Amino acid sequence: MTWKAVSFYGIISAVACLVVSNGTTLALARGITWAGLLLAATTLWMQVPVWATEGLGAAFEGVHGNRNIVSYTFTLTLAGTLVYAIFAPFRLLTWLGVGLFTAIILTTGSSTGIIALAAILITAAWVVLHRRLGTYGRVRLHRATALSALTMGALVPIKFDDLLTWLGRNSTLSGRLPIWEATIEASSTALIGGHGFGTVWFYTWLQAPPNPVKDEIETISGSPRTHGHNSLVDLLPQVGLIGIVLALTAVAYAVWRTKGLKSRDSVAAAVLLPGLLVCSVTEPMLAIPSGWFVLSAVLVLATRRDGAHQVVQPLRGSGRDTILQTSPNRGAGRPSVKVG
Repeated sequence: MTWKAVSFYGIISAVACLVVSNGTTLALARGITWAGLLLAATTLWMQVPVWATEGLGAAFEGVHGNRNIVSYTFTLTLAGTLVYAIFAPFRLLTWLGVGLFTAIILTTGSSTGIIALAAILITAAWVVLHRRLGTYGRVRLHRATALSALTMGALVPIKFDDLLTWLGRNSTLSGRLPIWEATIEASSTALIGGHGFGTVWFYTWLQAPPNPVKDEIETISGSPRTHGHNSLVDLLPQVGLIGIVLALTAVAYAVWRTKGLKSRDSVAAAVLLPGLLVCSVTEPMLAIPSGWFVLSAVLVLATRRDGAHQVVQPLRGSGRDTILQTSPNRGAGRPSVKVG
């Protein structure tokens, strides 16, 4: 089963690498936008019978009848669309996507989705402001950001109960705390290396066979569980602390590479990461195929250097882009032109 899981996620990573390495950042963002629009059309079609029976106030539940799935899926597509909006702000498609995806996330009523939505919008606005300011302005922006982060960090623990009440949630985070506690307890027998990747959880897309670890988690928590409702907790019984350290290292590397926002790749990575990380608190985003794809794409964006030498200009009337590459590897002063 471990080999099957490794192959499955390896294929997703390979596709992400091929997509990112053979295209521009703008092309990736545009692809995510179109995928989101097609998914939104499907979701709206599935929602029509729900509206007919429950009224227009019914929450979006999507194909699987789960609003959380709808929420984190459109959180990822919104982030990609905002990347597109940053680089192509005068295209109707971008703002159609931003408005539609935002409305869907809000309609789901998912607390995690609403927090992720705020994080994405704030990050995108911060990135745009950072790119427009001069050196002195950026220093002031960094100081204001650090002060705001410290203030939020101090207020959240104090006002945590009030925040949960405002979001309509209880102290167990809708039953997630018992899941986390049960998973950590059941993982204690293989805390370092885990029981094997893909051998524990019953994902819809990758179902592990019946196993004693999952049985123990369900016995301790008192109800059936298909996953750990948190990216790190979800990984713990499978790959142990070693796997968690590797996952955190990958995310930390991607975050570190966005510093300075000097290239389109770093800007895209900076906008794509917040939604993924926020949703990871309550959902196994690193195990969900779309989340794994986004993380893989972000790591490629954070690693490659050609993005720092790309200047993308729209070809009028064609809907395509001209990429002027002035990479030192191609010869100084001799830009090459690629249309894509």
